[in-house]
Amino acid sequence: MVIYPSIKINIKVPYEEHMALYLITLDKKNFYPTTVLLSEKIKESSLASLDLITTSILKDSSVIKQTTIEKSCILDLPGPKGEITCNYDTAITYYKLSERQIFYPYKRIVNWEIKKDK
Repeated sequence: MVIYPSIKINIKVPYEEHMALYLITLDKKNFYPTTVLLSEKIKESSLASLDLITTSILKDSSVIKQTTIEKSCILDLPGPKGEITCNYDTAITYYKLSERQIFYPYKRIVNWEIKKDK
């Protein structure tokens, strides 16, 4: 496993934080390794903000349940009372390990809603 943390500061995105952990399987029969995102955290802010958290659980020896929760808000367009509208997306993806040692997604559940923050 390899972990790549990064923090960037630039003109377009004043603040960005991104950390991710991947599971990489190496198969001697395949030229390309298969990867599955196990955990990730993204936080960025500018005219819009994005908070994203991904977690994974090994359900049994061959199934990974990956949950991603994303909150995105447009900060430069508040409502008449100063409220900020945000979208909340939750995605659950199930990955199964095949006989060739490759993870593939076989089921995905997505829920989303719009809320106003104070």
